[in-house]
Amino acid sequence: MSEWRLTADQLAEAGRVAFGQRWQSDLADYLGVDSSRIRGVLSGKRRSPPGWTDEVLRLLRERSQQCHAMETTLRDDIEAKQALLG
Repeated sequence: MSEWRLTADQLAEAGRVAFGQRWQSDLADYLGVDSSRIRGVLSGKRRSPPGWTDEVLRLLRERSQQCHAMETTLRDDIEAKQALLG
């Protein structure tokens, strides 16, 4: 899709959104790389590979879909319980 390289800030923000504050190892696992590669990008010692962009976009899309599905499930459960309580 893209030859765009994520900046360190973009990578960090996407990682935090997808995995929370302890995101570096989880993102490295998702990308199938050692966490030192993530740290290398964050420190400016290396550039992110272009392939990471599509992977990170896919990750964020998956997380978004999971969040939406959970929201729908919770809303349906609450509405069903409210209906029973009348």
